[in-house]
Amino acid sequence: MSHQEMAQFVNELEDIFHAIHAGVSEDYAVALPAITYNLCVSLGYEDEDELEEALGGPLVDFLAALPHFDVQWPAESGEEAGSEIRVLMRPVPKEDDLRPGMGQSLTFTVSEREDLWRVVLLGPRAQVEIPEIEFLFQPKNRRCVDTVYNLIASAVFNLGDHVQKNRRMGGAISEEELLLICEKIDQLNTLLDMEQPFTIRVQDKQGLSEFKPSNGVVILPVADDAPPLGEDYD
Repeated sequence: MSHQEMAQFVNELEDIFHAIHAGVSEDYAVALPAITYNLCVSLGYEDEDELEEALGGPLVDFLAALPHFDVQWPAESGEEAGSEIRVLMRPVPKEDDLRPGMGQSLTFTVSEREDLWRVVLLGPRAQVEIPEIEFLFQPKNRRCVDTVYNLIASAVFNLGDHVQKNRRMGGAISEEELLLICEKIDQLNTLLDMEQPFTIRVQDKQGLSEFKPSNGVVILPVADDAPPLGEDYD
């Protein structure tokens, strides 16, 4: 699934839960069939089969892979036996919720091709660094969920789009800047080819970011007054 497709699915999912949070409560778990129906309507799929074909598998597996969604499976026995699968979404923090003392640094080494498909949840104030190529980026003040591969591929697209727009509009980008951007695009594409391991480092002073699954991720506390990543880059 591409970055754009992933973003569209996640945005539609979040919109469904935002409506539930506003109308019912933030801790209300929504039945899976209701989520399926609403996604089919909002995204234009004919039925559940067509939706899951686009996802490449069952919707419940897609939801279980997202860090900010919790799938609640029915009990095998007792009063809840045979009940519906339900899903809970963690609410988005308020813009002014700085969460002092909750900052974290998450470091993950991408060493195998399958690591490129590790899912990453980035908080709205998170920074992402790839130190091997001195590359830094961050989401646009919104919670972001994607795979490592799609995050890098999206960065490649955005850099290329920046160059194209400057050329079309007669921007003031210099030849030196152009060469640096093209070099960075080549470096990012090389990472996607997995010619060698590389590091993804996330600094989030709100402590909202996470990898899923989290095995192999080194998590350390970050002080509220810690400097931003990449300060020593040229």
